Amino acid sequence: MPKKLIVTFFVAISLGATTSIVLAHTAEQRASLSGDSVAPGPGDPEGTGRAVIRSAPDEGILCYKVYFKGIGRARGAHVHQGPRGVAGPTHMRLFTSKKGKRSPVEGCHSGVGVETIEAMHDDPSNYYVDVHTRAYPDGAVRGQLRNTR
Repeated sequence: MPKKLIVTFFVAISLGATTSIVLAHTAEQRASLSGDSVAPGPGDPEGTGRAVIRSAPDEGILCYKVYFKGIGRARGAHVHQGPRGVAGPTHMRLFTSKKGKRSPVEGCHSGVGVETIEAMHDDPSNYYVDVHTRAYPDGAVRGQLRNTR
């Protein structure tokens, strides 16, 4: 997939474009993140945030924007498979950083399998976003996904 198409897609969905192509082929999930939700825990008791994931299954594109506060710099974020209260396997990496990143962190992945995107959309409560820090390498904040469109 050409990089220009990925950038165009991300800009269009982040600006809330109303073209029929974007609306017809995108899905969106969100998660409210907290340290209390990290399993098995503990997560950062001061940590909060939110994650927005937009995807176009037909194009194999998944874009994300992760907001967080109270946890310092994020060293990575992943989508894991597992219900609330259960630590599940990593489903896909959103980002990693040895130095850590400040909020918000955003980006896109191309070449994501249709099955991956559809599984997250069909059963979002069985997937969660987990943000990791140096102090909380197993998860500073976590939140279950939910469909918003």
